[in-house]
Amino acid sequence: MPTYRPSASPARQNANYGKGVASVGADVLTGPELAQEIRDVFASPRYRAPLLPQVALEVHQLSRDPRAGIPEVVRLLERDPMLAADVLRIASSAAYASGSPPRSLDEAAARMGLNAIRDVVFQAALSSKVFRAKEHQSTMVALQRHSVAVATATRVVAARTAVPLEHAFLFGLLHDVGLAGILIVLAERHPESRLEHILTELSALHQEAGGVMMAAWALPDELRWLVQAHHQASIGGYVHPLLACGVVGHHLVAELGFGLSPTSDTSLDETNLSELRAAADAIGVDGDRMVLLAREVGARLEGAA
Repeated sequence: MPTYRPSASPARQNANYGKGVASVGADVLTGPELAQEIRDVFASPRYRAPLLPQVALEVHQLSRDPRAGIPEVVRLLERDPMLAADVLRIASSAAYASGSPPRSLDEAAARMGLNAIRDVVFQAALSSKVFRAKEHQSTMVALQRHSVAVATATRVVAARTAVPLEHAFLFGLLHDVGLAGILIVLAERHPESRLEHILTELSALHQEAGGVMMAAWALPDELRWLVQAHHQASIGGYVHPLLACGVVGHHLVAELGFGLSPTSDTSLDETNLSELRAAADAIGVDGDRMVLLAREVGARLEGAA
């Protein structure tokens, strides 16, 4: 299971380590104080989210245009050779290439279709531009792996429960982007601090941060709402089908060992049972279907490893 754990040996850790206290130079911030500082950063009009490649944002806009086709997407991608190379590499991986790997962007896009190639573009863009922070790189690697796993699981659940697939993978891919944003802020402002220092506040904080980042990237409001509420099944008292798929998918991923655990005895991925029941009931997933979904998700993740 991917984990993020303290890098310092016990002898070198601050005496307050693990007690919600972060050492910051000569100052000492409590967990709530550090969390409030991070919250203030994301609330500030001066906050600048990590820049996604402009081409990725334009591909997303193009995917929403019913008149757009594969050739337009390929021409866009060719404007960013590094992103295009990453897209072709991912499209050629076992997760996407069922037969022989595609030999070109045109072939990859034609095989996959517009929405799927858009998802791969975002997977490549997040990997190169967002899941990056030198002081927390092992955590970022685990976070990226977890996000792709949740994206895969959410798409599988949606496909097996008649929920529209258009944004299933992208929602899963982006659901924890706020954690990446928080790690980047920590690296810039308090490089010695870790997520463990704000563990109590992290659940709400990373959802808020994710919403701010989604707005900065001008992604659709519905996706932003979903990211801001991804640990629950409903928005405003209404069970949203895609949120429900995400809750079930997130649970399956954690059960299969692709969760995130900041300590050996605490997990960010513990699903609230009442939310899981509400989500499963809303999309018709009973115990037997949950077992079948777990098998399919497990096979997909094993094949992509």
